[in-house]
Amino acid sequence: MYRTKKNKIKSFNKAIDILENIFINSIKNSLKSNNVALFLSGGIDSGLIGYYLKKIGVKIETITSMPSGLKSSEAKYSKINFKKILPDKKIIDYFNTENLNENYYNHVLNLYKTPISNPASLSITNIWKNYNLDKQEQIFFGQNADVITNAMDNRYILYFMIRFFMNKEKALKNFLKCKTDNLIGQPLNIKLSKNLKITDLPIILNIYFLRTPADSELFAQPAINKNISIANPYYNLNLIEFLMGLPLKYKIKLFKNKKNILSLDKKILRSLALKNSFPQELVKRKKGFTTPFYKNKEKFIKNLPDTFNGIKLRNKEQKFSIYMLKKWLR
Repeated sequence: MYRTKKNKIKSFNKAIDILENIFINSIKNSLKSNNVALFLSGGIDSGLIGYYLKKIGVKIETITSMPSGLKSSEAKYSKINFKKILPDKKIIDYFNTENLNENYYNHVLNLYKTPISNPASLSITNIWKNYNLDKQEQIFFGQNADVITNAMDNRYILYFMIRFFMNKEKALKNFLKCKTDNLIGQPLNIKLSKNLKITDLPIILNIYFLRTPADSELFAQPAINKNISIANPYYNLNLIEFLMGLPLKYKIKLFKNKKNILSLDKKILRSLALKNSFPQELVKRKKGFTTPFYKNKEKFIKNLPDTFNGIKLRNKEQKFSIYMLKKWLR
């Protein structure tokens, strides 16, 4: 763990140009083949990777999961990315959660070889089960962008900032407790410098939260288990240091006509996408990768445990995690 140095950049446009150069180099340094696969969603993180791969001259087969089918917003925005990137081949998987059964969960465990905690692993398993990804030479994916750009939910920013000035150590402990549903809390021994300023908050937050998002294991673990090269430009150390070291003014975004008018946002990545003519409606979109449960939802939820060792499980992710852990331990 170390603290990133702040970048002294004179203008936001200059920062975008530097980011583009670092981003392209991070992709080039990751390349092991001229034919790659890319997990492509309807967002800018994977969209930018696909755009620069094509610009470099790499042949791409995109892999897109649409658990909700053509009715989902993912279908609409993925089409926009297809049009922008023009992949050489496309895999589109319409995963139907009605087909879930005990045998399917065994497929998940066989693919990941670990008790994966994210329900979205069901969608990824379906792709590996139905398509011959084993022959891919290299697979790219795009996770970690929100973390390294300090993008964070407004509720957590306000919760932390108010308490920061009252008691720094206590604020961090309570913040961790809030973020982890009480799984991490008071036992932490946190010591902070008395000279910390408000402009240091994004870095402080990421010292404690800079981690591989759960989504990353979703994409990476199956490929690793099958000895397939996996790449994610957002793990490049030069890119991480540059983005985390940007001045706070390049990370704050103001919203009009919204309850929360202030946010820490990946606006520099959004600006990079706009510079390369990605459509506004795609660039402004906020998204996450999930597996929804529709007709099958009630049946699925009923099979999940409510408690573990006397601890009440508070949400679907916690329940799914314990369910998969118990299956893995059998």
